[in-house]
Amino acid sequence: MSQDEARYTPEPHEAAVDAASTIPDDILFLNEYEYTNDLVADFARIETEGRRQVLLVSAVVFLGIAVVSLFTSHATSWVALFAGLAGVFLLWYRANLRYILSRHYVDAVEKNQGALNGRYRRVAVNDGGLMVFGADGRSQYFPFEKLRSVGRNDRIFVAVFDDAGVTVPQDSFIKGTAEEFARFLDEKKHARR
Repeated sequence: MSQDEARYTPEPHEAAVDAASTIPDDILFLNEYEYTNDLVADFARIETEGRRQVLLVSAVVFLGIAVVSLFTSHATSWVALFAGLAGVFLLWYRANLRYILSRHYVDAVEKNQGALNGRYRRVAVNDGGLMVFGADGRSQYFPFEKLRSVGRNDRIFVAVFDDAGVTVPQDSFIKGTAEEFARFLDEKKHARR
């Protein structure tokens, strides 16, 4: 974002009509919302999809090693025990990963940890990146050149950058639409490759 864009600091909780009239022309999308626990849980659900698959494959491998070790030699029974316990633990962890991650994120938001205090968010998007504002006017900038992946469910988008993820609810656009934003993110993701 240019210096003028970086200086654009919205007043917290402006009325959507007033906010829409004060949006700089180069802001393509503007989204405003409260970061509820449901949104945090959705964020965790999207973030864990890939990890859950890896955990399942790992658990199956460990359980396979345990079974093979049981039938090969009596001397490797400790390997079977270790591999079996590791496989069972990975299955348990996989089953609880979404809850564990959701709880961690909710705790962080409730303790106001991180760069943005509170639950209010305003996401301003231009061609160069996303600027996320908190209620106190502090902000974080995420350039699209650092965009790693984009996740989506029926309620939110999650744009994952090198060091963090940004949640953008589909029903909270002040400028632009969810469908336009989906196409825009897809273009940015493919441009990175």
